[in-house]
Amino acid sequence: MRKVAVVGCGGSGKSHLADELGRILDAPVTHLDAAFYDDEWNALPMDKFTDVQRELVAQPRWVIDGNYNSTLQVRLEACDTVVLMDVSTVAALYGIFSRQIRHGAGHKGNGVHNRIHWGVIEYVATYRRKMRPA
Repeated sequence: MRKVAVVGCGGSGKSHLADELGRILDAPVTHLDAAFYDDEWNALPMDKFTDVQRELVAQPRWVIDGNYNSTLQVRLEACDTVVLMDVSTVAALYGIFSRQIRHGAGHKGNGVHNRIHWGVIEYVATYRRKMRPA
């Protein structure tokens, strides 16, 4: 394993697993939330976000965690391993709320980007039914 894409529902443990894999594989880890959002929660324009990912996947070794289905193909075409964090809806909801309690809201500089609002809760609650099949 030299190029690993970690995908799955919010709260499933993607960032934690990516950090562990990066340590074990001695590979740089990128958390896509950190690449997509700035400190004020402004999103990078999608074309620039795609370009950032193309630069990341051109490297000889990497672990990248995050979904962003609109740019997933960039990572899938370049990786040699995909890890799908397929946890239950209850476990994912527990994950987002327990992360909020452990880390608080905002950007933590370690891949943890917490911002719970109704859209996040709805996304996590419906992920297995709507997003996972895609």
